[in-house]
Amino acid sequence: MGRTMPAHFKEHIRDLAAEYPFAAVLKGMDEPVILIPASASRSNYEDVRIKESARIRQMLSAATSDGTLLPVLRRMTERTMPCSAPTRLTDAQVLDATANGVANGSIYAVAGKADTSRIEVQTQAARSSIIDYHHHTSRISDGARLDAFLIEKLPDLWCDAYQQMPNGKVEIVHVFDHGYNFLFDLAAERVVAAFGRTTRNRAVRDSARMRNFLGKARPRGAADLNSIAQLTWRERFFRMYGHKFDRGHFMAHLQGGGLDINLFPQRADINQGQGALGGAYRELERTCAATPGLFCFSRPIYDDESWVPWSLDYGIVFGPGQLRVRTFPNR
Repeated sequence: MGRTMPAHFKEHIRDLAAEYPFAAVLKGMDEPVILIPASASRSNYEDVRIKESARIRQMLSAATSDGTLLPVLRRMTERTMPCSAPTRLTDAQVLDATANGVANGSIYAVAGKADTSRIEVQTQAARSSIIDYHHHTSRISDGARLDAFLIEKLPDLWCDAYQQMPNGKVEIVHVFDHGYNFLFDLAAERVVAAFGRTTRNRAVRDSARMRNFLGKARPRGAADLNSIAQLTWRERFFRMYGHKFDRGHFMAHLQGGGLDINLFPQRADINQGQGALGGAYRELERTCAATPGLFCFSRPIYDDESWVPWSLDYGIVFGPGQLRVRTFPNR
């Protein structure tokens, strides 16, 4: 599936600050900037980095009214200048060392977006996309009626909720792939929902094809480094969206899910089963893989017009009155 990527994708400062708690955020400017030690960064943020020393010095000078900034910069200087004695430096020398670190590439000055508008968009997206699955299924006690609801009525609820998410022209089609149903928006080139009954997949994962989806940038020569136009859309994706995503499956390989339409950019920690959220997500996938015939669904929720979900509903229906659903963040 080809994608038209934005010119330069900027992450929101709140997300970056949460990912790099030791970084320094320069506040009080039109374009918020976060300073990240290069040695601790998992991305080079090449397209959104500020490299001009004079501009950084101006930003630092404007941000010194924030009393919490200098201690953070001192600690950062310790990380980027391990052989020096930064605690003996004056405040002015700390600012100089920071600006020099940006200029020589040991510190990344990453431009981001302010969060005020995003918070409102996320609130609206969450409010408009909520589906009370338990309410809709609580009065269904018959297995045949439940099946009819899951196949006929539930997709309508997903489509209605999707219409309220940020999007342009919507053109939803029904696609059947590897035993699962997909509602797919042709206009935005993104999945609206995936659902069906689980199977047990004992086949070996097609790793070669997986590498062709969201593959990390591998420039083929010096010219490629200077010409993003020569990069594939997968390579451009990682340059613009960073390192926080894995090749996620709406329906896991072990429960019969395929590739192509079934793949999406998923938060790496959740996809890899890390932490409480990742563990909960992995447990739902394992339940599906271990129990063929269960009805399950995965529904992405979008807070912008990109194809990277803001969050994801993952649900399993065991029978009438037996439903397990959880919403997982993806940003």
